[in-house]
Amino acid sequence: MSVANTSQQLKTLRTARMVNVRRQGVVAHYRLTDDAIFQTWQMMWQLGEVYKAEIERLARRLLPDRDPRALVFFEELLPLLGEDSVMILDVWPDGEYEAGHITGAVSIPLVDLPDRMAIINKEHEVIVYCQGPYSSLSDQVVQLLQATGHKVRRMELRLPEWRTSGIAG
Repeated sequence: MSVANTSQQLKTLRTARMVNVRRQGVVAHYRLTDDAIFQTWQMMWQLGEVYKAEIERLARRLLPDRDPRALVFFEELLPLLGEDSVMILDVWPDGEYEAGHITGAVSIPLVDLPDRMAIINKEHEVIVYCQGPYSSLSDQVVQLLQATGHKVRRMELRLPEWRTSGIAG
């Protein structure tokens, strides 16, 4: 979408009181006003996935190397949060971490990862997350870390789903 189109869409959402805006200089940070808005979007997303098999075919074509065994599911990760032997790695681009992240996660955007590999302990399991299940950022990080001998897996859910669970800041 163009910047003008995105701006118009955000203005409409703000008028409908579905988003709040926080301005920081020339940058505007938008956030949903209520978790129910995300939950409604999530239900629509899930309905679309049920009735649109094309999404899965497209995901397999765009992300052919994705190993489903390398997924970490919500129920599996909950007991690991706060464990010294696990590092939660947020690989969103700069600035996104401040907009919301899983409590305790370390922010290392993909572009910064080669310069910051030394802070990732090879003795720890690394669990990577990014924007969503169809984003390739986390897959790229998984491949990079695996190639350097790290034990790494990718989270199955998107951050907003974690936020509605109460474990994201």
